Amino acid sequence: MKKEILLAVVVGLVFGLIITLGAYRARNSQFSPPTPTPSATPSPSSDLDTGSLLLHTPLDEEIVDNEKVTITGTTKPNVFVGIFINNNQTITTADASGNFSVEKTLEAGSNYIVVQTISEDGKTTKVERTVIFSTVDFELESVASQSASPTPAP
Repeated sequence: MKKEILLAVVVGLVFGLIITLGAYRARNSQFSPPTPTPSATPSPSSDLDTGSLLLHTPLDEEIVDNEKVTITGTTKPNVFVGIFINNNQTITTADASGNFSVEKTLEAGSNYIVVQTISEDGKTTKVERTVIFSTVDFELESVASQSASPTPAP
């Protein structure tokens, strides 16, 4: 008789734990926010074609002392290339080998450059750069500050 009671208690505990675990998991799945899955491309456009635009110059976060900058790159042959510098737009076309080059004027300070291509089938590619145009000569300024500081006597 004791075996049957012990077996009934164990079976009851197992069923009770299974039901409790199921209720716990169901309740947690209702209240936990869904975890976002990271996307491979940050752009909302599904037609974004990565890897078909290579920007040679200027480099990202480059500091230049000339207000004229030449934007050069390589893409697919004969596609439209849009170049935006601080919302000023220029449109050109890549040559038969895919090369393009445009000379633009920078504003003093930080300049946000976006180069975007649009192929014949409507796929777009975008590369972004920040270029800083400064008229301050950093080498002369550092030399002047070093010569102004007193040097210790030998």
